[in-house]
Amino acid sequence: MNLNNYLAELEECGAIYAITINDDFSKALALGLKPEYFADRHRRMAFESARELVELGKDVTIRNVVEHLKATRKISIQDIQAITIMDFKGHDKYYHGSKAKYYAETLHKTYINREAQQAVIQYYSDLDTMDSYTASIKLISVIDYLSQTIQSDDFIQISKKAIEQAEKIRQIATGEFTMQYSQTWIKSLDKIIGGFYPKQYITLAARPGQGKSLLALQMALNMASKQIPVAYVTLEMSTEEQVNRCLSNRTGIATKDIKKAKYLNAEQMKSLQEQAYKFDKMPLYFNDEPMVDTQKIESYVRELKKKGVQGIFIDMIQLLQPNSGDRSKAKTEQVTNISKHLKAIAKRNNIWIVNIAAMNRDVDKSNRKPKISDIRESGQIESDSDLVLMLFRPNFDPNSPPEENSSEEIELIIGKNRDGGTGTINLLAEWHLCRFKEVEAYHTNTFNQRTPF
Repeated sequence: MNLNNYLAELEECGAIYAITINDDFSKALALGLKPEYFADRHRRMAFESARELVELGKDVTIRNVVEHLKATRKISIQDIQAITIMDFKGHDKYYHGSKAKYYAETLHKTYINREAQQAVIQYYSDLDTMDSYTASIKLISVIDYLSQTIQSDDFIQISKKAIEQAEKIRQIATGEFTMQYSQTWIKSLDKIIGGFYPKQYITLAARPGQGKSLLALQMALNMASKQIPVAYVTLEMSTEEQVNRCLSNRTGIATKDIKKAKYLNAEQMKSLQEQAYKFDKMPLYFNDEPMVDTQKIESYVRELKKKGVQGIFIDMIQLLQPNSGDRSKAKTEQVTNISKHLKAIAKRNNIWIVNIAAMNRDVDKSNRKPKISDIRESGQIESDSDLVLMLFRPNFDPNSPPEENSSEEIELIIGKNRDGGTGTINLLAEWHLCRFKEVEAYHTNTFNQRTPF
């Protein structure tokens, strides 16, 4: 073990020991550090468990850490043994309250150095498999993120933040400040959630065949028609197919008729041409490039921000490629890390991200209302999301497609809303026209109008 690794091990052990003191300083340390700061896998697991215990208001001891890991994760006997025998000898003499900030700063710097070195190594490796421009963008993305973490302060005194918030509230009250947010223009939905807000990570989930991609597309169209720049990354369909859906949505011409263009009459052709010209003025951007990972998503976001884009729809999260270090891991762990990275991208770039997600097929057997725990592959998506929307077709029969030119009432369920109310909204789905209409009646479980900031 070289000297740098030895010192890093001492600091990581010291930080975990400090959290077991269970005083105000140790709690601040637990909430200020991040799991990725720990290079050692077992110490990282121990820290994540310790931080969760602090958030739950429980005492942190190695025994409690291990028991919490057993209860919340699939963990091997070898991992349990490695965590149980962690050696904190000497740290009881070394630690005192003022060390909390020292540990945070030291582990952060070590993490920055480690990640920067790895990014450069990965850059030279990428040159063998991709063009130099793409490899450079990937490297710049990592370095830029690391530089932003250097500029931030892990510990913000509450009085400083409270003063900022009080001033923002005053500006909103007097009309001097308006928070930029994106309404969906589904009125009954906006009445509950307000809209999509910067830095929000939103999940729109449903089982196959429920219409989640169509609803996301309609939201994107609604926003772009109001001159709110948005982007749609489509990993399941081509841009041409999505544009056909958009044309059907806005002209009232069925997609099957648009595909069979030779059967269109003169009036329909004129309507399509006029709508195409209207689209030319709408700030809606599509990308259907295959084999996309979260680093590619962040490079898209950087370019889209130059166009003023406020948010991005990703259809869908389970089709994103795993990050380079996750390719040998289980699918659940891959999706977990993808979700974490997407949430971080939203926060770093001050945009909202709508992650379209599939649900487990097991739910189809009973055709019951979906729950957020049904989201496929990862409970992390549920945990990361600020807002979870779910679609439910009460009369859905996977073996019987809807009749031609038929409409169907479906439910849009607000299953989680970190900053407001939840409830159920009724929509009328016109599948052949790729669009939804609102049904006047809607029911809320907890109504709480959001304040837009």
